[in-house]
Amino acid sequence: MDELKKVGKVLIKEHELAILNRYGINLNINSTIDEALFLIDRFLNDYNDLTDEEYDELDEVANNLMERKYYWESHK
Repeated sequence: MDELKKVGKVLIKEHELAILNRYGINLNINSTIDEALFLIDRFLNDYNDLTDEEYDELDEVANNLMERKYYWESHK
């Protein structure tokens, strides 16, 4: 099962973390979701030779992180 784990201040699934690590996007003990999203965005802007599959993979991780951030920050 692919459960959420905490890396720094980021709740992330193992497979999402593996995707980030594959592209050299490393979260540290002080990382926040905003920092993770910034690193993904910077990577996507810096590397124009990504395949559609690689881009979609990173985009999906970013969307999942944004969704978690939204639900984490919304006070229901």
